[in-house]
Order: sequence, then C-alpha cells, then structure tokens
Amino acid sequence: MTKKVRKKLEDQYYHYLGREWSKTKGGGCFTLLYDMGKDIGYHTCKEDYSFTAKEFLKDLWEAEGWSVLKTSEMGEVFDIDDLQKFDILVMRLDKRLNHCAVYLGEGYLLHHLAFDVSRIESVQSYIPKTLYVIRKDA
Repeated sequence: MTKKVRKKLEDQYYHYLGREWSKTKGGGCFTLLYDMGKDIGYHTCKEDYSFTAKEFLKDLWEAEGWSVLKTSEMGEVFDIDDLQKFDILVMRLDKRLNHCAVYLGEGYLLHHLAFDVSRIESVQSYIPKTLYVIRKDA
C-alpha cells in the first residue's frame, strides 16, 4: 500500500472524493456507494437507501442481489486477500450498522464518514469494525 497506489486510485475515482457531508439523510456513505455503483455499473440498486433506512440491513442488500461473503465479530481481523474490488464492507461504528465502504483493491477503500468529506483510505484500520463483507451476485 504505497503512496503511488493511493495516488493512482485518487486519480481514477477523483469525482467521488471530497464530497461534503450534507447533515441530512442521503448525504453520506450510502449515497456515495449508490452513485458510484450506478455510474460504474457494478450494481443497480432500486434506490438510495440512506433516504429510507437508518441501517444497512441484511434484507436490503439481499433484495438487491448481494451475498454475504464474510461475517465477523467486532474487533475480529480477517485477511484483506479475501476481498475483491468493489466488495462492500458494512461496519458498525457505534451501536448499529451505520457505515459502509467500497473496497477499491490494493489495500484501499472509498468511503464517506459522517461530518467529513469522502476519501480513500487504507482498509486495514477498518477491518476490525467490519461485520459483513458483501458482494454483488454474478
């Protein structure tokens, strides 16, 4: 995970970076993933669930054709080699499943934390917070 790799990913996904938090539903990680998925074509969700759901629950992603690849407990660490490009990491950053990020490969993810701007970061520090890894069914 080098600066060169990160720079390459930032150049490739520049139009998803630096998005401001809108402080309302529809302004964070779910919207980022919805927009990116739609633009790139790796999924075709019916809606941006950030407008209708407080949590990214299993029945939502199963209805959209995603399967759980990895289930873990809080604090559990798994091998990033199990991840594939565009897998979604569903995390619990407080008392509920309240965050998700898209894995871009090469050890990096794209996400949008609350009250921050969207960014690319190393996946490593988010692995212990990841409860599910989901992938779109082929």
